Amino acid sequence: MANVIAYIQYLRFQARLDDASESKYVMLRNQRMAAESETAELKLAIFKKKLHRDDDVEFILTNMLTAMKSRLLAVPARTTRLVLGQTNFQVIYDLIMSEIELALRELADYSPAMFARQNSAYLASQGADLDSINGNGSDDDSEDDETEGLTANGAGD
Repeated sequence: MANVIAYIQYLRFQARLDDASESKYVMLRNQRMAAESETAELKLAIFKKKLHRDDDVEFILTNMLTAMKSRLLAVPARTTRLVLGQTNFQVIYDLIMSEIELALRELADYSPAMFARQNSAYLASQGADLDSINGNGSDDDSEDDETEGLTANGAGD
């Protein structure tokens, strides 16, 4: 029995289970290191233009969908005069289909540069120094809050 107790004490000493403050310190240190690692990964993704602010994505998509809605609602007004008096089904079909395809092409004109331009315009309107944010300056403290509200490019958000 004495050997079992001594062995348990030995294991506790090895694992430092008796020192709750040290195990808590190690846990908190590991959490901090994980957070710093995640922040570094997000900053790298921003730098590689693989991550966009969710506000920018929402703004660009809202603009694209609003333009799409306007374009689709304009199809009857644009085609009515063209099909007036037409009796050939194929001509009418082609006119309407070309207008719809034009609207769909406009929606398909997605470009990651749109998000970068929107982000730059937003930051400039907020008075941010774009050189320091893009990595050309030396102000590292301004990048700490950049990772808040981001969306991965191509993740379907």
